[in-house]
Amino acid sequence: MTSFDLNRDALNAMTPSDDGEKLDAQFHDTNNLTRTPTTYLFVGVAGDVAVEFPGGGLATYKNVGAGTYLMVRVVRIDATLTTASEVIGHY
Repeated sequence: MTSFDLNRDALNAMTPSDDGEKLDAQFHDTNNLTRTPTTYLFVGVAGDVAVEFPGGGLATYKNVGAGTYLMVRVVRIDATLTTASEVIGHY
């Protein structure tokens, strides 16, 4: 039987991976990111983050604070609607 330690496993899930990539130059209104999907995003400079999910759904996260981890798998970050910057995609 596999044990689950909520504190340990939740912390490991939130630990930044070594496989991150700055995505600002890849923001686009129709083209997907070079590598997809992300596992999560880190937002360095506050603002809105508009994304497309692997299934095609769209969402805009409003007023995301600097230093926030968005635990979302995305294939595209919309250039027109995204005002945040220094966005790092982790895989």
